[in-house]
Amino acid sequence: ISANQGITDKNACYSLNGAVYGIYWSVEDAKADRNRQETLTTDADGNSNEVGLYAGIYYVKEVTAPAGYELCN
Repeated sequence: ISANQGITDKNACYSLNGAVYGIYWSVEDAKADRNRQETLTTDADGNSNEVGLYAGIYYVKEVTAPAGYELCN
């Protein structure tokens, strides 16, 4: 969500649609955006698709910010 919802809510310049998150086995792979295991993409409500993963520890990194937002590292 936005830190200033008074600006972003109902403002066509901002959208949750299209944020892309990569899922990785290691933090090193996440930092370099390599060996991505799966990809999650959000819809206009901020919900993403579902993916199937084996049990384990994964790292998630936002690789593409939606319209009006910046990537935070």
